[in-house]
Amino acid sequence: MKHAALQRYADDLQAIAHVGDAIAAIDLPKCVASSGTPERSAMASTCAGLYDLLAPHIFSATQVKRGKPAPDLFLFAAEQMQAPPARCLVIEDSVPGITGALAAGMTVLGFHGGSHCRPGYADTTARGRGHG
Repeated sequence: MKHAALQRYADDLQAIAHVGDAIAAIDLPKCVASSGTPERSAMASTCAGLYDLLAPHIFSATQVKRGKPAPDLFLFAAEQMQAPPARCLVIEDSVPGITGALAAGMTVLGFHGGSHCRPGYADTTARGRGHG
């Protein structure tokens, strides 16, 4: 199953238009804090042409006790980046990730432009958060 998922990334994954340019234009430290395994994150970022813009700062939930929606991964990433959580901006594509980043005391922008996000996916207003 793991091999099939990685192969699917290799075959199908592409960057969203202009994301690489946007990441490259950010003149501040940046990282990835993913629920995926390190192998999956490396494969995904490589296939999307983003690995060189983000490495070596790619962190995985496998590095912490509790994954999203707990704040552990975000706090770990902030510590590794030597950044206070209150000074971190998280761009997140999942409700558990938004929940975890907010619990970590970080500012969050909900992103719902990925192909995995279907209509209504990022609507968290029913949960009283208004983020999405």
